[in-house]
Amino acid sequence: MRETNLMIDLNKSIYKPFRYMQYDNEHTLNLILHEDKRASDLETYHAIAIFQIGEDILKKECNIENNCIKINIDKDITSRIGKVSLEVVLSNNIQTITTFTIFFNIEGSIIWN
Repeated sequence: MRETNLMIDLNKSIYKPFRYMQYDNEHTLNLILHEDKRASDLETYHAIAIFQIGEDILKKECNIENNCIKINIDKDITSRIGKVSLEVVLSNNIQTITTFTIFFNIEGSIIWN
């Protein structure tokens, strides 16, 4: 299984671009959240990743380990070539926080096309 680590500052929409190949699976996208260079405390939160792939919306439960949001990237997400939009909704008993939209690409595979 491959992992992609992505540092996200909740107050800025700056992140390193990344991509996946069509039909790749068993990848983990690790989101490490910060607020103005301070690590976010996610201990009491539950996370759901919401993907938009074309016109379709897909929701996935996420694990949070050591203040890192772990998102499983599988064939449900990588089956179609093109731009994918991702937002993560964090919630607890007090508040709900949504990340800014994160974009990544699914590149076509010559094996499958």
